[in-house]
Order: sequence, then structure tokens, then C-alpha cells
Amino acid sequence: MQRVSTAVALHARGSSGAVLAAFFTLTYVGLGVPAIAAGLLVTYQGLSTAVVEFSLVAAVTCLIALALNMIRRSNDATG
Repeated sequence: MQRVSTAVALHARGSSGAVLAAFFTLTYVGLGVPAIAAGLLVTYQGLSTAVVEFSLVAAVTCLIALALNMIRRSNDATG
């Protein structure tokens, strides 16, 4: 929540509601889309296949996020 507070503080007072609305919308989408995708995978491919595929996608997504974070931090450190 510290980053949300920082984002709200960086914007004009009149747009703090818009910043929070965008945050909660993205959070809702970020939680809803994987749940719907998992439900569809289970429906069409069965539980065991869906768990394996969903786990692989989640692991790859985490590795991409880690790599992007490491790149951003190295760019911040070098100036």
C-alpha cells in the first residue's frame, strides 16, 4: 500500500480518486482473469492438465516479472 500512497501523493488532489479507481480496477482484473482462465482450463481439459498448465504459466510469468525487476533495479543503480 505504500506505493499506492506514493502514487496518490504524486498526482493532483483532484485525481486521487481516479488513481485509486485505476489501482482497484487493475487489481480486480489481475485476480479475476486468472480465476476465469483456470475455470475454463478445468472445464475443457480436466483438473490435472489445467493445474499443470496453469502452474507453468504462473511460473513463467513470475520469472518474467523477476527479470524485468532486476533490469529496472540495475538501470536505477547505474543512473
